[in-house]
Amino acid sequence: MQQIIHVEETDVRRRLAELGLESQALLEALCRGYMALILSTPNYPPLYASFAAWANTVCTLREYLTLQGWDRRDENNYSLIVDKRKEMAIAVSTGDEGTGRPDMNPTTKSSKGPNTVDAVTTDQLQLELPLGLPDNPVPVQPVHQKNRWVTWIFLVHWAMNEIRCELSLPVLIGDTARPSLWKERILLKPVPKDSALKIIPSTLPSDIEVEIKRRA
Repeated sequence: MQQIIHVEETDVRRRLAELGLESQALLEALCRGYMALILSTPNYPPLYASFAAWANTVCTLREYLTLQGWDRRDENNYSLIVDKRKEMAIAVSTGDEGTGRPDMNPTTKSSKGPNTVDAVTTDQLQLELPLGLPDNPVPVQPVHQKNRWVTWIFLVHWAMNEIRCELSLPVLIGDTARPSLWKERILLKPVPKDSALKIIPSTLPSDIEVEIKRRA
């Protein structure tokens, strides 16, 4: 299978625009996640910091994209943001050291559950790829699945001095229950940790509406 990797900034902007996205929204989501991470003191339970970083990244991405008609989904506690044409969804995950590096093949930091496995299987079917090693260029006609969309993963990696991220389309789950093959990777420029918080605006877009529901 021919893998497509977008690295040059103009190419990254062009491809994101084709998907209805902007790099700024992704970077702000990334940096809000980082802010949640560094504000987590040792007094929190051990798993809180990584969960808070993930949750704030998801939340910020949703706050921006819902203004453009995207829809949040949480079926089976699998948190996605789905475009208004229901052709594409984005999940957020912590990536390993290969994240954001064109010379490496990234994967998620931890094994994934059945929701991610189902999503990647759907990606294979949507792209009309065999369930073994894919070897087909991207097309076209969606197959009839419960969810028609293909699921991209926004991978985030906290390196020692920088934060790396990419938006990538998985098409195979390996033996370790982690994505092991990507059809397409869109790599954003690494963000130095000492400048990460400067990317975050003082306020989010003013027309965000917060829906409040009473718990049953």
